[in-house]
Amino acid sequence: AAPGTAATAAAPGTAATAAAPGTAATAAAPGTAAAPKGPVLSLRFLAEQWGEEGVVSVVAPNIQQRTKIELVLVVDRSGSMQGKNMQLVKKCMHLILAQLGDEDQLGVVSYSSSANVDVSLTFCTASSKSRMVGQIDGISCGRGTNMSEGLEQGLKQFHTQKPGDSTRAVVLLTDGHANEGISDAALLVAHLATHRGGCPDVVVHTIGFGKNHGAKMLGGLATAGAGVYMFAESEDILKRSFADAVSAMASCLVRGAILSLRSPTGSAPQPRTELPAKQVGEAWEVEVGDLAAGERRDVLVLVPGVSEATLRYRDMVTKQHETIAIPCQPRILDNPDQDVLYDAIARVTTAAALREAAEAAGRGDFDTAQETLHTAQDTIACTDTKQAAQMRTDLETGLRAATAAEFGRTGANQLEAMRAAHTGQRSVGGLGMYTTPAQARMQQVF
Repeated sequence: AAPGTAATAAAPGTAATAAAPGTAATAAAPGTAAAPKGPVLSLRFLAEQWGEEGVVSVVAPNIQQRTKIELVLVVDRSGSMQGKNMQLVKKCMHLILAQLGDEDQLGVVSYSSSANVDVSLTFCTASSKSRMVGQIDGISCGRGTNMSEGLEQGLKQFHTQKPGDSTRAVVLLTDGHANEGISDAALLVAHLATHRGGCPDVVVHTIGFGKNHGAKMLGGLATAGAGVYMFAESEDILKRSFADAVSAMASCLVRGAILSLRSPTGSAPQPRTELPAKQVGEAWEVEVGDLAAGERRDVLVLVPGVSEATLRYRDMVTKQHETIAIPCQPRILDNPDQDVLYDAIARVTTAAALREAAEAAGRGDFDTAQETLHTAQDTIACTDTKQAAQMRTDLETGLRAATAAEFGRTGANQLEAMRAAHTGQRSVGGLGMYTTPAQARMQQVF
């Protein structure tokens, strides 16, 4: 075990795990399980059949934990948002405001040809809430879509505040394409990285509302901001998208987690994951990111190439930076653990296929897109788990999306949203298999 951590010895036929430091068992609240207050890093291998790959699982237990929030909403108010769309977004902002307490902070930036700071990042006391309602209602639509200035002003809200014990995020909403300011996707991502440099703990989520936004650009921004892209095709999904983002912040247990993989013989082999990963010396580091209660991240590793897995993170319960470590030891698995491994293999296969199909379809090469998705279907066809069945359904949806008839309409948006969900193992607009109990409860409010 790493210094300051308690390691549990693996009993025969069980997974090796490390207990999160400073944690204790807690009584289960309704709808939650009794679990340590912190993540559990577990490593499982299927030696006899899948001995070439194992899975490292980072799991945040399903406990009730209310974390303080610092949230800035960056909202498109271009001409296409006029009328019903803007009224719906304002309603969502009012619902978000109603869920925030005295220790939470909310800011609102709206943008058309230029950006306005409608609500500076402010504690949500009773008196400030009444003022914010009027400020939100006073937002009016303009003409252009200067997304870059909106993002810049949104991130600047955090530059004067030191990171504390809150989860911090920007949620960007648009129903169109950037047509003023920086409109090139790569330059806009670089612009985001520059301004996020002053507040690297701030996560950036993106919501594409309707059918006419640029999914590739919004997906790139979310990836660069360690967040998730959500495709809100309808009013209901827009509400659930906001609910997912807010509830994930409020129930956050782990912030900025980094998984490090080491080998006993020099350089560790590259893990098979769609999460951001890079080689640091002889180790590979995977950006696991923030985890809310009930979330998990699974990373495939080569066996026996990896000997140790270490997780560094900010624990939102102990309010400390923590490190936990486990050895990577192959063993015979029972059925539940086999399913974890099989699902991880199916998941990375599905996420990679959705990404590659979207790239091929974006080039107009629909034959390659279709072939890629069919190959993924064949690869996971024999994986007999509930999650793999949903992945096969998503690949089937992808086949319809990656066609000349559909890709330019909503196909690109669907492919990117499904890729984001499976890559991050995150709920996207309340749909799919990754919705946590906290998100389900929040969706009832919205």
